[in-house]
Amino acid sequence: MFASREFVSPEGLRLDGRRVNELRRLRVRSGPLTDADGSSYLELGNTRVLVAVYGPREVSSAKAARQTTQSSDRATVCCQFSMATFSGGERRRKIKGDRRTMSHASALEKAFSSTIAIDKIPPRSQIDIFVEVLQSDGGMLVACINATTLALIDAGIEIRDYLCASSSALLNDITVIDPNQNEEQSFGGSPTATVAVLPVTGGVVYLDVDTRLHIDRLEELVNQATTGALTIHTLLEKVVRDRTQSTVSTTSAQQNA
Repeated sequence: MFASREFVSPEGLRLDGRRVNELRRLRVRSGPLTDADGSSYLELGNTRVLVAVYGPREVSSAKAARQTTQSSDRATVCCQFSMATFSGGERRRKIKGDRRTMSHASALEKAFSSTIAIDKIPPRSQIDIFVEVLQSDGGMLVACINATTLALIDAGIEIRDYLCASSSALLNDITVIDPNQNEEQSFGGSPTATVAVLPVTGGVVYLDVDTRLHIDRLEELVNQATTGALTIHTLLEKVVRDRTQSTVSTTSAQQNA
């Protein structure tokens, strides 16, 4: 039984029935958009995102202007992030360029600029990533990072490693993995850590902790989130492997027909 304001029961169960170290159900689909070079659709619990990737292609004039103060002989990654007006459960006016939207777009841009094998892409070209949050129920940036990794692979763009993300939070002084929106917002905002890692080559590409914590609790949160990211890597790798095998089988059948 749960007591008032209790998010983890004495038996170790959360309000949605998960254990403290259990991820929400992950559902993914690679290549749902036929007009994009690469795309993916991902559900993490009730959080749903759609990603489209275009490129590499000739850099836009606006991006070219920005490059005048940067290295002009390198390819660039440009990310646009948006949320559907109905994504949060309540219909809201879509605001272009608000702080949260710009922050998420910048985080994705920086993370994937260091993950994509930029040196293998023609100079002065651009990869455009369009991320749309269809429904938000916690772990929004986590879902976007994982979906973008799949979309880049679907586009055939070389990446140094899968970039996989997960998050963790403190509830009732207990560390839980992959918090939903109610858990993230509990007690006025539970301490939450979001981590994106390169599972094979090693290293943390993105780390965000939304509040100050004692170093021991911080390490605990980061370790739990990293464990979740490694689990997601295994799931995404299986999706890519299954899709590749399906494509090879279909191609082979067509050639033999």
